[in-house]
Amino acid sequence: PFCSAYFDPSRYWQGPTWVNTNWLIIKGLENYGYKDEAGSLRQKTLELVAKNGMNEYFNPVNGHPEGAPNFSWTAALTIDLLKN
Repeated sequence: PFCSAYFDPSRYWQGPTWVNTNWLIIKGLENYGYKDEAGSLRQKTLELVAKNGMNEYFNPVNGHPEGAPNFSWTAALTIDLLKN
């Protein structure tokens, strides 16, 4: 959570937004019938990537791209989100 002393929006696994974890959450929401919530997260994830590129992860506060650029799992899962 943002209020945690360990939260760092740019530090590995301490706060960033990852397309792979969003993808897993989207699939889980769809599986349990939360279609609207899944669709909303799908749209926000696609907008994040469209605006900021295929980076490894993103700052959850401002969307700034972080980590490695042109990251393959971001690209692969973005294609999946667009196709399915």
